[in-house]
Amino acid sequence: MYLSSRAMYISFATAPIYCFIFIFIMSKFSEVISWMIIATVQIGLLGMTAAIFMARADRQQQYTKNLENTAIQVSEEDFNSG
Repeated sequence: MYLSSRAMYISFATAPIYCFIFIFIMSKFSEVISWMIIATVQIGLLGMTAAIFMARADRQQQYTKNLENTAIQVSEEDFNSG
């Protein structure tokens, strides 16, 4: 019983010390961690914007190409039937 009570008293004494050490370390590194998260999110948003823009440009080019092919087909049919 004596050894276990001594271990409990030691843990009661060291818990606040470890807590303050943890708070101190987090206060030093939290700004760095938050800026890393902000940079990662910003890079992700810019990357997705570029990917969506490129996909839109490709789709618009395909739409224009299909529209031109349809217009050529219609004009040839009108010319041949008339």
